[in-house]
Amino acid sequence: MRDNYVYNVFLSFSDWLILFFVLGHLVDLVKQIYHKGRVRFFTDYWNYLALATVILFLLHYAFWWVGRAGMIRKLDSLTWQNHATHGSYKILLFSDCLFAVGILLAFTQNLSYIQANSTIGPLLHAFIRMLFDVMKFFFYFIFVFLAFVVSFTKLYLQYAKAREFFLSGSNQTDPLHLDT
Repeated sequence: MRDNYVYNVFLSFSDWLILFFVLGHLVDLVKQIYHKGRVRFFTDYWNYLALATVILFLLHYAFWWVGRAGMIRKLDSLTWQNHATHGSYKILLFSDCLFAVGILLAFTQNLSYIQANSTIGPLLHAFIRMLFDVMKFFFYFIFVFLAFVVSFTKLYLQYAKAREFFLSGSNQTDPLHLDT
């Protein structure tokens, strides 16, 4: 059983490939900041996405190593029943969440290359503008929906208060307390 834990604790071949990919991204980012300069580098919004991607990957590996170090120390005492409640395991889950978001951002960064294409680039711009329009629509929809929620909740609360009054058999003359 200890061999399975040892296998899971150390990096696999795919983990090494991803680590080299992240290091390549980091070197490319540092090189671009050096060549373009800090001010010119941050004028392009895609560079913010690249920076966020690299930071998420680096945070993933930092938390991953901290979590794995805690798992290695407690390797003999962990059983399957208390494995998921161990603090190091929760750190590993958090690092995997950071990794998943980093992967999503890395794939989203590929849209910057599509943007340069003369055929698909204008379609991408139209798609992005459409997404902003859809977000505006959902904002308006939620605004109107909340108005209905508030009004019908107020209406139902009056009904519930009157129902409670009549079912309780009280002798009050003002069940809704409108006179006060």
